[in-house]
Amino acid sequence: MVQVKALDCPNCGASIADTSKACSHCGSRIVLSDDRQKFVLAGTICQKCGTDNNKENRFCNNCGDKLFKICPNCKTEIGLDSLHCAHCGANFVEATRQKELAPQKIAKLADEALGFRRQIDELDTTINKLNIEIGSAPNLDAAILNVFVTPIAAIIFGIFVAWVKNSTFYGIVYGIFTIFPGFLFFYMCCGIYVGIKRGTYETKMERINNKKKPLLEKRNFLYGEIQRKETEIQSIKWKYNVI
Repeated sequence: MVQVKALDCPNCGASIADTSKACSHCGSRIVLSDDRQKFVLAGTICQKCGTDNNKENRFCNNCGDKLFKICPNCKTEIGLDSLHCAHCGANFVEATRQKELAPQKIAKLADEALGFRRQIDELDTTINKLNIEIGSAPNLDAAILNVFVTPIAAIIFGIFVAWVKNSTFYGIVYGIFTIFPGFLFFYMCCGIYVGIKRGTYETKMERINNKKKPLLEKRNFLYGEIQRKETEIQSIKWKYNVI
């Protein structure tokens, strides 16, 4: 009875019976070494003309055809009869299928990114409407300016009244102090009105900003998703050499 022992495949390292002619894991053609203690890769058979070439050959001695193929996953050269890449371990058939599906994956990711951009456009439209709704803040500078304008205007108006009535200096003073309380009262009313408007504006702005906050957060999230999709697209293009 012949005793069978397990040896490692020189291509992929899988454990196989020493009576094997090819690796059951990666498909490489193998032969026993002269001391029968290990496997070595056999010569490479040209798939075009059937010539048995040395294992180091990359092209057939007879017809010049390639004796290797490129792993779709890592772009390493592997034997034509290899089922798995000795460099990355990828299954050649599955890796080839994934490469063929790469354009579809890229198109799907691009469509998803486009959908996110459309959502961002809708969010921007809503945010711009809210910004317009906020409007302009009441101008307190005008009320502050009245502190200086009101007394000056009262003096000028008092002088004008005295001049019209042909009054003396005391008449001018009397006119000033007669008109000044009216201007002061008008200034106070303006200040109160502007203050009320400013308080209403700030309340309105706070309410609208509360509406904008989740919209801005969603927009930032969508920008992140778009960047992730674009990174994934570039990764697939680089991996499978897709233009």
